Amino acid sequence: MSCRFIFIFFIIQFIQSLDTLILTDQNFDSIVNKSSNIFVVFYSPNCPHCRELLPHIDRISQALSNNSKYLMAKVDVSQEYMLSTRYEITRFPTLIFFVMGEKIPFNGNPKYNFIIEFIENILGPKTKFLEAESDIRKAEEENSIICIFSGKESDLNYNIFIQLIPLFPEIKFFHAQPQAIKDRTKKESKLILLKNFDEKIDIFNEDFTFPNIKEFVDKYSIPKILLYNIDSSKLVFGLGKKSFMVFRNFNDPNQKYLNDLLEDISEKYRGKLIFIDCDVTENSNIFKYLKVKEDNLPQIEILHSNKTLRRQNFIPKTKEKILKNELYEFINNYLKEEEILEKASIKEKSDSELKMWPIIDLDENSFNKKVLEDKSNDIIVAFYKKNNEEFQKFIQGYRKIATALKSSSKILFAQFELKGETSIIENFNENINLVLYRGDKMDESSLTFEGNYLNENEIFAFLKKNCLNKIDKNKIEEL
Repeated sequence: MSCRFIFIFFIIQFIQSLDTLILTDQNFDSIVNKSSNIFVVFYSPNCPHCRELLPHIDRISQALSNNSKYLMAKVDVSQEYMLSTRYEITRFPTLIFFVMGEKIPFNGNPKYNFIIEFIENILGPKTKFLEAESDIRKAEEENSIICIFSGKESDLNYNIFIQLIPLFPEIKFFHAQPQAIKDRTKKESKLILLKNFDEKIDIFNEDFTFPNIKEFVDKYSIPKILLYNIDSSKLVFGLGKKSFMVFRNFNDPNQKYLNDLLEDISEKYRGKLIFIDCDVTENSNIFKYLKVKEDNLPQIEILHSNKTLRRQNFIPKTKEKILKNELYEFINNYLKEEEILEKASIKEKSDSELKMWPIIDLDENSFNKKVLEDKSNDIIVAFYKKNNEEFQKFIQGYRKIATALKSSSKILFAQFELKGETSIIENFNENINLVLYRGDKMDESSLTFEGNYLNENEIFAFLKKNCLNKIDKNKIEEL
């Protein structure tokens, strides 16, 4: 048994005796990722709603102190800047239940009764036991998708299995006799999915770890290709799934070739994106909402609705026919950029590193010195005005990109609060102006970002296009 494991074990044993655990950037990962269930409150001492909530959290901790199923914890975001950035905390209080490190946000009324009910629903009753093949078939008939653990409640792996339950509310979970499962599937298995779509039966026989079983259920619990409707729209706009969407006219014979293309693409990237086929004749509202024009069909894009709607459009080389290799390249580039942005969060940093701000604060004097006189770096500047709500949303993604490229480029990131009249920037748009000043081309006009400043991918693409020689590709791959 390693010293690190022993240390973490004693930390968890110790904190279970406390009322409400205080999390910091230094202990967050070691506690949250090693705890089956932990309820975390992100709060600000200056927030009146937070001050009202915290006594309820302590009361819940005390009332349920004998329940070893979960921990209660809190994070002071005024002290733990890196954690608030990492989890994109933009409102207070924010409450998140973590199951083996996976997030389940609490969106209800932050009062004692509702929080207790939320926790009890997550930890809820254990699974029903299915003794024979006939019991399994009956459960199949009653549910569109079920997940069955092969074994007993007393098995060690069962405790790992039940951590899936709160993460997949649309799935009914059971445990069953191994022989009953073998009778139904004709194969030995540790875990199975039975469903009324695609393969009908999916069998898991890999190493039984939580990441592995979650990846398995994630991958096979959603149909390879979904038709756009109310249910699939919830995955896109409600749960924020990264979605590959094809907008087309099902009645157009020239677009029939997309059936085989979508089948191939969805199989190759299954589990990484969900794939949705959207017919213009049946879904006029979504076409209007996303401003998709019938003249541009077929249109393909990747959507990710996570606090803000981010869209990445596929632009084919020829309008006559979309080629499979072009789509491969489009998806691979998207996934690579997403990986860079998602890994931008800084973890396990020292106190001195935590104080380092990846974005420079500028005023008129420092702007002249850093931007106009020092031409050794490209510098991108976000101009904003105080108390700008849009800026508070924007800064989260801006920090991610700044952190991701901090050690892998010669690009500097800055912000400039406009406090009055200034000649530095013209035609300020009242929200945010994002301007790139290129050190080696300072004599040319600066470049203003014209895209959606809440879309990290668009900003990243803008920088790649205009500062490509300043970005170390090898270092970006390592992030």
